[in-house]
Amino acid sequence: MNHTVRYCLRKYLGVFLAMILFSLTASGQYFGRNKPDYKNFRFRVYRTPHFEFYHYMKNDSLVKQVGALAEDWYNHHLTLFKDTFTTRNPIILYSNQADFQQTTAISGEIGMGTGGVTEGLKNRIVMPFNESMGQTSHIIGHEMVHAFQYNLLLHSEDSRMRNLRNIPLWLIEGMAEYFSIGSEDPNTAMWMRDAVQQNDFPSLDDLTRSNKYFPYRYGQAFLAFVGKVWGDSVIVPLLDYTSKFGLEIACDSILKQKAVTVGNMWKSATYVHYKRFLTDSIEPPVGTKLLSEVNAGRNNLAPMLSPDGKYVAFVSEKDVFTYDLYLADAATGTSVRKLFSTVNSGNIDQIHFIESSGTWSPDSRQFAFVIFKEGYNRLLILDVPSGKKRGELIIPGLESFSNPAWSPNGEEIVVTGLKEGKSDLWVYNLRHKRAEQITNDAWANMQPAWSPDGRKIAFTTDMPGEGQPQYHFRSVYDIAFYDRETREITTLNIFPGANNMNPVFSADGKSLYFLSDRDGMRNLYRYDFETAKVFRLTNFYTGISGITMFSPALSVSPATGVVAYTYYQKGDYTVFSARPEQFRAVEMQPDQVDKTAGTLPPAQRFGVNIVDRDLSREKFVSEIPADKFKYVPFRRKFKLDYIGNSGGVGVATSRYGTGVAGSVETLFSDITGENQMYAALGLNGEIYDFGGQFAYINQERRINWGGSVSHIPYRFGSMGAAFDTARFVQQEDTVLFPLIKYSLYYYRLFEDKISLFGY
Repeated sequence: MNHTVRYCLRKYLGVFLAMILFSLTASGQYFGRNKPDYKNFRFRVYRTPHFEFYHYMKNDSLVKQVGALAEDWYNHHLTLFKDTFTTRNPIILYSNQADFQQTTAISGEIGMGTGGVTEGLKNRIVMPFNESMGQTSHIIGHEMVHAFQYNLLLHSEDSRMRNLRNIPLWLIEGMAEYFSIGSEDPNTAMWMRDAVQQNDFPSLDDLTRSNKYFPYRYGQAFLAFVGKVWGDSVIVPLLDYTSKFGLEIACDSILKQKAVTVGNMWKSATYVHYKRFLTDSIEPPVGTKLLSEVNAGRNNLAPMLSPDGKYVAFVSEKDVFTYDLYLADAATGTSVRKLFSTVNSGNIDQIHFIESSGTWSPDSRQFAFVIFKEGYNRLLILDVPSGKKRGELIIPGLESFSNPAWSPNGEEIVVTGLKEGKSDLWVYNLRHKRAEQITNDAWANMQPAWSPDGRKIAFTTDMPGEGQPQYHFRSVYDIAFYDRETREITTLNIFPGANNMNPVFSADGKSLYFLSDRDGMRNLYRYDFETAKVFRLTNFYTGISGITMFSPALSVSPATGVVAYTYYQKGDYTVFSARPEQFRAVEMQPDQVDKTAGTLPPAQRFGVNIVDRDLSREKFVSEIPADKFKYVPFRRKFKLDYIGNSGGVGVATSRYGTGVAGSVETLFSDITGENQMYAALGLNGEIYDFGGQFAYINQERRINWGGSVSHIPYRFGSMGAAFDTARFVQQEDTVLFPLIKYSLYYYRLFEDKISLFGY
């Protein structure tokens, strides 16, 4: 996963301050947040030894599988953190991304690039199922690192000694990525090779102070270096000391080196490791630079060539504010127009673009792509010549789907459908408006593409083929084919251990293009069906890639055979187009795999190996009795989220009397965030001058409702003065003294209010 900043404590504090700052009279509109809410989730609770899973899935077997997987991740992280939770950690599971965006456990809005969130108030992990178990497993592993971090930094006995502001974001997120992915990661390695090639490698101070360097990728690379040199066992103490004393002292104390020295060592090791791959055989991008920052944006994603070869549709942040869908000339890259924008379509939440692409009709007149709307994925079809919307399709039986592909005869569209946490291929018939699930197995089936004759569908799968390794925590992806006539599935079975993805048939159907990281770099390959030979077509130093390894980055025009691909360099995603004859084909052996270039430096490990050892295991057995896994009744579990005051509490005494001033505010919520309670009490003056408010909001259903009760005092007064004389008689003398008499009047008014609201 645009994985986003996960420190929800800061997000909550922002909401709290908005509600409680001088706010004894705060109205209902400031209590809670009006975010999209389309469905009612009836949560059940599946309990494991260390977790409680809140879910609404019907597929109990999958939930149990995830429960066992989470326990294995727990034991992996326990070896590194050497600390445990005092109570079972809650994990809230959503069936898909659209449901996840409606969560009430997190107050802020959740974008499509957010794969999961861990918040510090209840240490809840909140996440959706993904299209493959490997993706879901990575999110569990990543977010669980944050749960361990919160437990260490906020809930331990010496938490008062810590300061979260001492910890740079790259250390927090880098640790989560390294502990859940390891040092073999072609995607992060691509970023590091790009930094070396551009001679733009950051110091640790640059990472901390500048927003230029993505904290996830660079943080992971740095901690992989630390783990390989000093050992994985020093990383958690480094975090601990950084929270207490800052990074400089932490490096001195834990690594026995100055922070600047450690940063220089990391930079030197990175240059040494990756420069050896920058040889004369490395090629520049092949073909024509079609879409770049010059004529589009910096991030030009999911290019799709029209069947007639005249146009290319793509997603870009060209207009800065949002990612929109654009149309350009396929020969020159000249912009034709903006096809679609969510800015002008208020009822549509987002375009599904990070790990999904659109598809053209065979006549090149219509373009279909996936949107998020009202808690579901829908297929939006545009008439390209007019730019008008032709229709919005709901695929029966599917709430979540991606990567549509229009059949050559124009009658069907195949999609990757995610249902009950499992992805399969579904074919939707446009004429009869019916959907058929054509795969139904335990494996992920993604990124479908039709053969020119419509008989076969190529797709990406984590189904283990012959000779393909299997790992417990992560998946390996290969190409498979579904035969529409025989309904049989066959796998390509090449490059064992490499990720072969994004299949696209050639225009004549005699070969298949795909992307592979078999050499640690993401390059373009072609498989010849007649000879069963495989050829490398590009040899790029960085690679062909979208934002993630699952992002579509390849397209072929059926009429012209031209190939469009997304090339990553200088931190940008640029689209190139090339004719088949422009590629220099080099035959590869089907078992020729060397992923050294996709490994984070140094090449040799000197320190204790915990992370890579665990993540490379085919089996990770946690010996836990079966009776420790069971369903338990759902309970709301209201808990104090926040308590604070607006300026402190004080008592004052003078000749005029005694007064008290102060206030306290509290916020409670249940485990899913669907119910919240807010209470405040303030006093300014005497005991009669107290004020208070209690509010409640219920977000369990489509219509949210709540109410509040308040008692607000208004104290005021006036003072008067009058002239008079005082007579003083002593023996025979009388003396008159002038006097001024002061009068002080106090008044109190009380406003008691009961209010109800709904939205």
